[in-house]
Amino acid sequence: MGACVMESAASFIKHEPCPNCGSKDNLARYADGGGHCFGCEYHEFPEGETSSPTLVETKGGGSVLTDLEYKPLPKRGITVDTCKKFGYMIGKYKDQPVQVCQFRNNTGEVEAQKLRYPNKDFRWINKSDALFGQHLWEKGKWVVVTEGEIDALTVSQLFNNRWATVSITTGATGAKKQLAKNLEWLEKFDHVVLMFDEDEAGRKAISECVELFSPGKVKIASLPMKDANECLLNNLGQAVVSAVWDAKVYRPDGIINAKDTWDIFIRDDKVEAKEYPWKSVNDFLSGLRKKELVTITAGSGIGKSLFCRELAYWKKILNERFKASPLYISTLLYTWDVETLLKRNFGKLGMFLLDLTGYTCTIILDLLIQVVCSLAYATLLVLAIVLIFFLTIYQSLSAVLKRLTKEKP
Repeated sequence: MGACVMESAASFIKHEPCPNCGSKDNLARYADGGGHCFGCEYHEFPEGETSSPTLVETKGGGSVLTDLEYKPLPKRGITVDTCKKFGYMIGKYKDQPVQVCQFRNNTGEVEAQKLRYPNKDFRWINKSDALFGQHLWEKGKWVVVTEGEIDALTVSQLFNNRWATVSITTGATGAKKQLAKNLEWLEKFDHVVLMFDEDEAGRKAISECVELFSPGKVKIASLPMKDANECLLNNLGQAVVSAVWDAKVYRPDGIINAKDTWDIFIRDDKVEAKEYPWKSVNDFLSGLRKKELVTITAGSGIGKSLFCRELAYWKKILNERFKASPLYISTLLYTWDVETLLKRNFGKLGMFLLDLTGYTCTIILDLLIQVVCSLAYATLLVLAIVLIFFLTIYQSLSAVLKRLTKEKP
Protein backbone atom coordinates (compact mmCIF):
# COMPACT_ATOMS: atom_id res chain seq x y z
CA MET A 1 0.00 0.00 0.00
CA GLY A 2 1.33 3.39 -0.93
CA ALA A 3 1.98 5.63 2.04
CA CYS A 4 1.05 9.25 2.21
CA VAL A 5 3.67 11.23 4.12
CA MET A 6 3.78 14.77 5.37
CA GLU A 7 6.14 17.48 4.16
CA SER A 8 9.87 17.38 4.89
CA ALA A 9 11.38 18.81 8.06
CA ALA A 10 14.06 20.60 5.98
CA SER A 11 13.78 24.30 5.22
CA PHE A 12 11.49 25.43 2.44
CA ILE A 13 13.03 26.80 -0.76
CA LYS A 14 10.29 27.44 -3.33
CA HIS A 15 7.02 26.32 -4.95
CA GLU A 16 7.05 24.18 -8.11
CA PRO A 17 4.57 22.49 -10.43
CA CYS A 18 3.47 19.04 -9.25
CA PRO A 19 4.33 16.19 -11.65
CA ASN A 20 1.52 14.07 -10.18
CA CYS A 21 -1.55 16.32 -10.32
CA GLY A 22 -0.27 19.01 -12.73
CA SER A 23 -0.81 21.96 -10.40
CA LYS A 24 1.38 24.99 -11.12
CA ASP A 25 2.69 25.73 -7.62
CA ASN A 26 1.29 23.30 -5.06
CA LEU A 27 4.54 21.34 -4.70
CA ALA A 28 6.90 22.72 -2.06
CA ARG A 29 10.62 22.12 -2.65
CA TYR A 30 12.87 21.72 0.42
CA ALA A 31 16.61 22.18 1.00
CA ASP A 32 17.27 18.44 1.35
CA GLY A 33 15.92 17.82 -2.14
CA GLY A 34 12.56 16.52 -1.03
CA GLY A 35 9.19 17.88 -2.16
CA HIS A 36 5.55 17.73 -1.11
CA CYS A 37 2.36 18.64 -2.99
CA PHE A 38 -0.34 20.10 -0.78
CA GLY A 39 -2.95 19.48 -3.46
CA CYS A 40 -2.72 15.72 -4.11
CA GLU A 41 -0.39 14.69 -1.20
CA TYR A 42 2.31 13.60 -3.68
CA HIS A 43 5.72 13.38 -1.96
CA GLU A 44 9.32 13.18 -3.19
CA PHE A 45 11.87 11.79 -0.74
CA PRO A 46 15.45 13.15 -0.69
CA GLU A 47 16.68 9.71 -1.78
CA GLY A 48 14.69 10.02 -4.99
CA GLU A 49 11.70 7.78 -4.10
CA THR A 50 8.19 9.13 -4.50
CA SER A 51 4.86 8.43 -2.83
CA SER A 52 1.28 9.62 -3.21
CA PRO A 53 -2.15 8.61 -1.91
CA THR A 54 -3.83 6.04 -4.09
CA LEU A 55 -6.51 8.39 -5.42
CA VAL A 56 -8.07 7.45 -8.73
CA GLU A 57 -10.12 9.85 -10.81
CA THR A 58 -13.75 8.85 -11.39
CA LYS A 59 -15.86 9.42 -14.48
CA GLY A 60 -17.59 12.24 -12.68
CA GLY A 61 -14.34 14.13 -12.36
CA GLY A 62 -13.61 13.40 -8.68
CA SER A 63 -11.02 11.12 -7.10
CA VAL A 64 -11.42 8.23 -4.64
CA LEU A 65 -9.11 6.04 -2.59
CA THR A 66 -8.44 2.67 -4.18
CA ASP A 67 -5.64 1.09 -2.13
CA LEU A 68 -8.11 -0.42 0.32
CA GLU A 69 -8.90 -3.90 1.66
CA TYR A 70 -11.68 -5.78 3.38
CA LYS A 71 -11.17 -6.73 7.00
CA PRO A 72 -13.53 -7.73 9.82
CA LEU A 73 -14.22 -5.23 12.58
CA PRO A 74 -13.69 -7.34 15.74
CA LYS A 75 -14.22 -4.45 18.14
CA ARG A 76 -17.64 -3.93 16.56
CA GLY A 77 -18.52 -7.58 16.04
CA ILE A 78 -18.79 -7.11 12.26
CA THR A 79 -17.68 -9.91 9.94
CA VAL A 80 -15.71 -9.50 6.73
CA ASP A 81 -18.69 -10.82 4.72
CA THR A 82 -20.83 -7.98 5.99
CA CYS A 83 -18.12 -5.46 5.11
CA LYS A 84 -17.92 -6.92 1.59
CA LYS A 85 -21.69 -6.70 1.22
CA PHE A 86 -21.66 -2.96 1.88
CA GLY A 87 -18.20 -2.08 0.53
CA TYR A 88 -16.94 -1.07 3.97
CA MET A 89 -13.13 -1.11 3.70
CA ILE A 90 -9.94 -0.35 5.61
CA GLY A 91 -7.09 1.84 4.40
CA LYS A 92 -4.92 4.86 5.11
CA TYR A 93 -5.30 8.52 4.34
CA LYS A 94 -2.47 10.93 5.11
CA ASP A 95 -0.70 8.21 7.11
CA GLN A 96 -3.73 7.71 9.36
CA PRO A 97 -5.76 4.50 9.44
CA VAL A 98 -9.32 5.02 8.26
CA GLN A 99 -12.48 3.01 7.75
CA VAL A 100 -14.05 3.83 4.39
CA CYS A 101 -17.78 3.85 3.61
CA GLN A 102 -18.22 3.67 -0.15
CA PHE A 103 -21.10 5.15 -2.10
CA ARG A 104 -21.82 3.89 -5.61
CA ASN A 105 -23.80 5.38 -8.48
CA ASN A 106 -26.34 3.60 -10.69
CA THR A 107 -23.57 1.98 -12.74
CA GLY A 108 -21.85 0.57 -9.63
CA GLU A 109 -18.88 2.92 -9.73
CA VAL A 110 -17.64 4.34 -6.45
CA GLU A 111 -18.45 8.06 -6.59
CA ALA A 112 -17.92 9.11 -2.97
CA GLN A 113 -16.27 7.90 0.22
CA LYS A 114 -16.78 8.79 3.84
CA LEU A 115 -13.66 8.29 5.95
CA ARG A 116 -13.93 7.39 9.61
CA TYR A 117 -10.86 8.03 11.76
CA PRO A 118 -10.02 6.15 15.00
CA ASN A 119 -11.07 9.19 17.05
CA LYS A 120 -14.50 9.07 15.28
CA ASP A 121 -13.80 12.16 13.20
CA PHE A 122 -15.12 12.04 9.64
CA ARG A 123 -14.01 13.31 6.27
CA TRP A 124 -15.64 13.10 2.86
CA ILE A 125 -14.04 12.46 -0.51
CA ASN A 126 -16.69 13.66 -2.99
CA LYS A 127 -19.71 14.28 -0.77
CA SER A 128 -22.83 12.20 -1.47
CA ASP A 129 -26.46 12.70 -0.40
CA ALA A 130 -27.25 8.99 -0.83
CA LEU A 131 -27.94 6.75 2.15
CA PHE A 132 -25.19 4.31 3.04
CA GLY A 133 -26.06 0.96 1.45
CA GLN A 134 -28.78 2.44 -0.77
CA HIS A 135 -27.19 1.06 -3.95
CA LEU A 136 -27.82 -2.53 -2.77
CA TRP A 137 -31.63 -2.42 -2.96
CA GLU A 138 -34.24 -0.96 -5.29
CA LYS A 139 -37.51 -1.77 -3.49
CA GLY A 140 -39.03 -4.35 -1.17
CA LYS A 141 -41.28 -5.02 1.78
CA TRP A 142 -39.11 -3.55 4.54
CA VAL A 143 -36.17 -1.19 4.83
CA VAL A 144 -34.46 -0.39 8.14
CA VAL A 145 -32.89 3.07 8.48
CA THR A 146 -30.27 3.49 11.21
CA GLU A 147 -28.48 6.56 12.52
CA GLY A 148 -24.94 5.34 11.75
CA GLU A 149 -23.08 3.15 9.26
CA ILE A 150 -21.88 0.67 11.90
CA ASP A 151 -25.46 0.21 13.07
CA ALA A 152 -26.53 -0.49 9.48
CA LEU A 153 -23.84 -3.18 9.20
CA THR A 154 -25.01 -4.62 12.52
CA VAL A 155 -28.69 -4.85 11.62
CA SER A 156 -27.94 -6.30 8.18
CA GLN A 157 -25.62 -8.93 9.67
CA LEU A 158 -28.26 -9.98 12.21
CA PHE A 159 -30.62 -10.60 9.28
CA ASN A 160 -27.93 -12.57 7.40
CA ASN A 161 -27.40 -9.61 5.04
CA ARG A 162 -30.70 -10.36 3.27
CA TRP A 163 -32.92 -7.49 4.39
CA ALA A 164 -32.65 -3.94 3.11
CA THR A 165 -30.73 -1.85 5.62
CA VAL A 166 -29.35 1.65 5.12
CA SER A 167 -28.01 4.47 7.23
CA ILE A 168 -28.12 8.22 7.25
CA THR A 169 -24.67 9.81 7.03
CA THR A 170 -25.33 13.20 8.58
CA GLY A 171 -26.22 12.26 12.15
CA ALA A 172 -29.58 12.86 13.81
CA THR A 173 -29.57 16.62 13.19
CA GLY A 174 -29.45 16.19 9.41
CA ALA A 175 -31.68 13.12 9.21
CA LYS A 176 -34.82 14.84 7.96
CA LYS A 177 -33.00 16.71 5.18
CA GLN A 178 -31.20 13.60 3.93
CA LEU A 179 -34.30 11.37 4.06
CA ALA A 180 -36.23 14.05 2.16
CA LYS A 181 -33.66 13.89 -0.64
CA ASN A 182 -34.10 10.11 -0.85
CA LEU A 183 -37.85 10.02 -0.16
CA GLU A 184 -38.78 8.72 -3.60
CA TRP A 185 -36.55 5.68 -3.11
CA LEU A 186 -37.78 5.05 0.45
CA GLU A 187 -41.44 5.20 -0.62
CA LYS A 188 -40.85 2.19 -2.87
CA PHE A 189 -40.83 0.00 0.26
CA ASP A 190 -44.01 -1.11 2.01
CA HIS A 191 -42.63 -0.19 5.44
CA VAL A 192 -39.80 2.05 6.61
CA VAL A 193 -38.45 1.14 10.05
CA LEU A 194 -36.58 3.96 11.77
CA MET A 195 -34.02 2.59 14.25
CA PHE A 196 -32.30 5.71 15.52
CA ASP A 197 -30.27 6.01 18.71
CA GLU A 198 -32.18 5.75 21.97
CA ASP A 199 -31.37 9.27 23.11
CA GLU A 200 -33.01 12.68 22.98
CA ALA A 201 -31.44 13.58 19.62
CA GLY A 202 -32.60 10.30 18.09
CA ARG A 203 -36.18 10.67 19.35
CA LYS A 204 -36.33 14.25 18.11
CA ALA A 205 -35.08 13.18 14.69
CA ILE A 206 -37.76 10.49 14.47
CA SER A 207 -40.55 12.97 15.25
CA GLU A 208 -39.24 15.22 12.47
CA CYS A 209 -38.71 12.48 9.87
CA VAL A 210 -42.10 10.76 10.14
CA GLU A 211 -43.76 13.86 8.69
CA LEU A 212 -42.09 13.13 5.35
CA PHE A 213 -43.73 9.78 4.69
CA SER A 214 -47.15 8.53 3.65
CA PRO A 215 -49.51 7.81 6.60
CA GLY A 216 -48.79 4.43 8.16
CA LYS A 217 -45.55 3.97 6.20
CA VAL A 218 -43.14 4.55 9.11
CA LYS A 219 -42.61 2.18 12.01
CA ILE A 220 -40.44 2.87 15.03
CA ALA A 221 -38.07 0.27 16.47
CA SER A 222 -37.26 0.52 20.18
CA LEU A 223 -33.97 -0.89 21.47
CA PRO A 224 -32.97 -1.91 25.01
CA MET A 225 -29.64 -0.06 24.65
CA LYS A 226 -28.38 3.08 22.92
CA ASP A 227 -27.98 1.61 19.41
CA ALA A 228 -27.96 -1.64 17.46
CA ASN A 229 -24.20 -2.22 17.66
CA GLU A 230 -24.15 -1.71 21.41
CA CYS A 231 -26.88 -4.35 21.66
CA LEU A 232 -24.82 -6.76 19.53
CA LEU A 233 -21.72 -6.27 21.70
CA ASN A 234 -23.79 -7.04 24.81
CA ASN A 235 -25.23 -10.29 23.40
CA LEU A 236 -28.59 -8.67 22.66
CA GLY A 237 -28.58 -9.27 18.93
CA GLN A 238 -31.91 -11.09 19.09
CA ALA A 239 -33.41 -8.01 20.76
CA VAL A 240 -32.48 -6.01 17.66
CA VAL A 241 -34.20 -8.55 15.42
CA SER A 242 -37.29 -8.48 17.64
CA ALA A 243 -37.25 -4.67 17.61
CA VAL A 244 -37.62 -4.73 13.83
CA TRP A 245 -40.44 -7.30 13.81
CA ASP A 246 -42.23 -5.56 16.70
CA ALA A 247 -41.78 -2.02 15.36
CA LYS A 248 -44.90 0.08 15.93
CA VAL A 249 -46.51 2.49 13.53
CA TYR A 250 -45.58 5.98 14.67
CA ARG A 251 -48.22 7.89 16.61
CA PRO A 252 -47.84 11.31 18.28
CA ASP A 253 -47.88 11.37 22.07
CA GLY A 254 -51.32 10.94 23.58
CA ILE A 255 -52.92 9.16 20.61
CA ILE A 256 -53.76 5.49 21.20
CA ASN A 257 -54.69 2.97 18.55
CA ALA A 258 -58.02 1.31 19.30
CA LYS A 259 -56.65 -2.16 18.60
CA ASP A 260 -54.09 -1.65 21.38
CA THR A 261 -56.94 -1.31 23.90
CA TRP A 262 -58.71 -4.58 23.07
CA ASP A 263 -57.50 -6.31 26.24
CA ILE A 264 -58.92 -3.46 28.31
CA PHE A 265 -62.16 -3.52 26.35
CA ILE A 266 -62.83 -7.23 26.93
CA ARG A 267 -61.77 -7.16 30.58
CA ASP A 268 -64.69 -7.93 32.84
CA ASP A 269 -64.46 -5.21 35.49
CA LYS A 270 -66.95 -5.11 38.33
CA VAL A 271 -68.50 -1.65 38.36
CA GLU A 272 -71.39 -0.50 40.53
CA ALA A 273 -74.46 0.31 38.43
CA LYS A 274 -78.05 1.42 39.00
CA GLU A 275 -80.99 0.35 36.91
CA TYR A 276 -82.89 2.62 34.58
CA PRO A 277 -86.69 2.63 35.08
CA TRP A 278 -87.12 0.94 31.68
CA LYS A 279 -86.20 -2.66 30.96
CA SER A 280 -85.32 -2.06 27.32
CA VAL A 281 -82.85 0.69 28.27
CA ASN A 282 -81.25 -1.55 30.89
CA ASP A 283 -80.89 -4.34 28.36
CA PHE A 284 -79.12 -1.93 26.01
CA LEU A 285 -76.95 0.07 28.44
CA SER A 286 -76.65 -2.37 31.37
CA GLY A 287 -77.62 0.31 33.86
CA LEU A 288 -76.29 3.70 34.91
CA ARG A 289 -72.69 3.88 36.20
CA LYS A 290 -70.46 6.47 37.80
CA LYS A 291 -67.86 8.34 35.72
CA GLU A 292 -69.85 7.89 32.55
CA LEU A 293 -71.26 10.61 30.34
CA VAL A 294 -74.78 9.96 29.06
CA THR A 295 -76.00 12.22 26.26
CA ILE A 296 -79.70 12.25 25.35
CA THR A 297 -80.37 13.41 21.79
CA ALA A 298 -83.51 13.42 19.67
CA GLY A 299 -85.53 15.64 17.39
CA SER A 300 -87.65 18.51 18.63
CA GLY A 301 -90.71 17.39 20.57
CA ILE A 302 -89.66 13.73 20.87
CA GLY A 303 -89.45 13.75 24.67
CA LYS A 304 -85.91 14.40 25.85
CA SER A 305 -87.02 16.51 28.79
CA LEU A 306 -89.66 14.00 29.84
CA PHE A 307 -87.09 11.21 29.71
CA CYS A 308 -84.72 13.14 32.00
CA ARG A 309 -87.53 14.08 34.45
CA GLU A 310 -88.66 10.51 34.77
CA LEU A 311 -85.04 9.48 35.36
CA ALA A 312 -84.73 12.11 38.11
CA TYR A 313 -87.99 10.93 39.66
CA TRP A 314 -86.83 7.33 39.51
CA LYS A 315 -83.72 8.30 41.42
CA LYS A 316 -85.87 10.14 43.98
CA ILE A 317 -88.17 7.26 44.78
CA LEU A 318 -85.21 4.88 45.17
CA ASN A 319 -84.15 7.16 48.03
CA GLU A 320 -80.45 6.63 47.24
CA ARG A 321 -77.61 9.08 47.03
CA PHE A 322 -76.21 7.79 43.78
CA LYS A 323 -74.48 10.55 41.84
CA ALA A 324 -74.13 9.59 38.20
CA SER A 325 -72.14 11.55 35.65
CA PRO A 326 -73.77 14.79 34.45
CA LEU A 327 -76.74 14.26 32.16
CA TYR A 328 -76.47 16.81 29.37
CA ILE A 329 -79.66 17.70 27.56
CA SER A 330 -80.00 19.38 24.17
CA THR A 331 -83.61 20.38 23.81
CA LEU A 332 -85.93 23.24 22.88
CA LEU A 333 -88.81 22.03 25.09
CA TYR A 334 -89.91 23.97 28.17
CA THR A 335 -87.86 22.91 31.18
CA TRP A 336 -89.81 23.16 34.44
CA ASP A 337 -88.97 21.56 37.77
CA VAL A 338 -92.34 19.83 38.35
CA GLU A 339 -91.35 18.51 41.76
CA THR A 340 -90.45 22.02 43.02
CA LEU A 341 -93.63 23.44 41.46
CA LEU A 342 -95.87 20.94 43.28
CA LYS A 343 -94.04 21.31 46.58
CA ARG A 344 -94.16 25.12 46.62
CA ASN A 345 -97.79 25.49 45.55
CA PHE A 346 -99.47 22.42 47.00
CA GLY A 347 -97.16 21.39 49.83
CA LYS A 348 -97.67 17.83 51.09
CA LEU A 349 -100.65 17.37 48.80
CA GLY A 350 -98.47 18.05 45.78
CA MET A 351 -95.80 15.55 46.92
CA PHE A 352 -98.54 13.00 47.65
CA LEU A 353 -99.90 13.41 44.11
CA LEU A 354 -96.39 13.03 42.72
CA ASP A 355 -95.71 9.83 44.68
CA LEU A 356 -99.16 8.49 43.90
CA THR A 357 -99.28 9.10 40.18
CA GLY A 358 -95.57 9.10 39.40
CA TYR A 359 -94.76 9.85 35.79
CA THR A 360 -98.41 10.37 34.83
CA CYS A 361 -98.57 13.43 37.03
CA THR A 362 -95.44 14.95 35.50
CA ILE A 363 -96.76 14.32 32.00
CA ILE A 364 -100.08 16.01 32.74
CA LEU A 365 -98.46 18.99 34.43
CA ASP A 366 -95.91 19.34 31.66
CA LEU A 367 -98.66 19.31 29.05
CA LEU A 368 -100.71 21.81 31.04
CA ILE A 369 -97.72 24.10 31.40
CA GLN A 370 -97.01 23.95 27.69
CA VAL A 371 -100.69 24.56 26.87
CA VAL A 372 -100.82 27.55 29.22
CA CYS A 373 -97.62 28.96 27.75
CA SER A 374 -98.91 28.42 24.25
CA LEU A 375 -102.23 30.17 25.12
CA ALA A 376 -100.29 33.01 26.69
CA TYR A 377 -98.20 33.47 23.58
CA ALA A 378 -101.33 33.25 21.41
CA THR A 379 -103.11 35.84 23.58
CA LEU A 380 -100.15 38.19 23.39
CA LEU A 381 -100.05 37.75 19.63
CA VAL A 382 -103.78 38.57 19.29
CA LEU A 383 -103.42 41.60 21.53
CA ALA A 384 -100.48 42.81 19.46
CA ILE A 385 -102.49 42.44 16.24
CA VAL A 386 -105.49 44.28 17.73
CA LEU A 387 -103.24 47.06 19.01
CA ILE A 388 -101.64 47.48 15.61
CA PHE A 389 -105.10 47.53 13.99
CA PHE A 390 -106.39 50.29 16.28
CA LEU A 391 -103.20 52.31 15.89
CA THR A 392 -103.57 52.15 12.13
CA ILE A 393 -107.21 53.32 12.33
CA TYR A 394 -106.25 56.10 14.72
CA GLN A 395 -103.55 57.39 12.40
CA SER A 396 -105.91 57.30 9.44
CA LEU A 397 -108.66 59.24 11.29
CA SER A 398 -106.12 61.78 12.50
CA ALA A 399 -104.97 62.41 8.94
CA VAL A 400 -108.57 62.86 7.71
CA LEU A 401 -109.43 65.31 10.51
CA LYS A 402 -106.35 67.43 9.76
CA ARG A 403 -107.29 67.63 6.10
CA LEU A 404 -110.89 68.63 6.89
CA THR A 405 -109.68 71.32 9.30
CA LYS A 406 -107.49 72.90 6.65
CA GLU A 407 -110.26 72.88 4.01
CA LYS A 408 -112.86 74.55 6.34
CA PRO A 409 -113.56 78.24 5.20
